[in-house]
Amino acid sequence: MLFGNLLGGGIGILNFFLLGLSVQKAVTEDEKRAKEIMRTSHAVRYALIILLVVLAIAIPAAFNIFSTLISLLFSTVAVFLKTFTAKKNEPAAAPADAAPAAEPEGGEEA
Repeated sequence: MLFGNLLGGGIGILNFFLLGLSVQKAVTEDEKRAKEIMRTSHAVRYALIILLVVLAIAIPAAFNIFSTLISLLFSTVAVFLKTFTAKKNEPAAAPADAAPAAEPEGGEEA
């Protein structure tokens, strides 16, 4: 059960990490190449998940299938629920490289 939790949680976190890396790479490419990058990333990430599930089913002495699946899906469910519990009126954070607001003329604020 412990191995199922650890491996499922680790693969779930790795899944989001790899998603982030592929998105960062895709936004720097043209549209056709970006689609290819995301499609490949999706296939690799889901192949990794399928491999984990097959491993958990094949070695029941080491992995409890239910604990593996729950921990694997925990991060996905957490992100999904976060979108519904986020405050609707919460302002979006400004980008770190955004230009500062211009000062009013005269150098003093009203």
